[in-house]
Amino acid sequence: MGLKAGWLQPVQKRLSNSRGALLCRDSRMQRASTREVRASSHEVTGDLEAGTMDWHRERQDAETHLLAYRDRAKELRTRIRKLEALGPDSHCPTCGRLLEEYSQKVLEELETENGRMQEMRSLYIVTGLLGYAGR
Repeated sequence: MGLKAGWLQPVQKRLSNSRGALLCRDSRMQRASTREVRASSHEVTGDLEAGTMDWHRERQDAETHLLAYRDRAKELRTRIRKLEALGPDSHCPTCGRLLEEYSQKVLEELETENGRMQEMRSLYIVTGLLGYAGR
């Protein structure tokens, strides 16, 4: 029995040391894995924040365009009403020349431009560039 016990003791000690080394290695791997997950999480969070900022910037740009189209259309409607009220026998409120035969042509051009402004405004709303169109 002494021979068996002498042989078994070093094997048990090596086994115990191996278990300790495996546990230590497993612990290091878990810490490394945790660091990788955290790094990945920070990267995803950064990407999300960058995407959100881009979306807000694009939304602000779309709102600015929409307001510009709305204001230009309002200005055009005012000019159209003013020219219609003045009639062809009056002077142009912009340049001061007598309108006469140009009155109808000027009105048509203003109405065409107004229509384009309305179309562009509708395009921004319909395509959802504002992110909340239709809500």
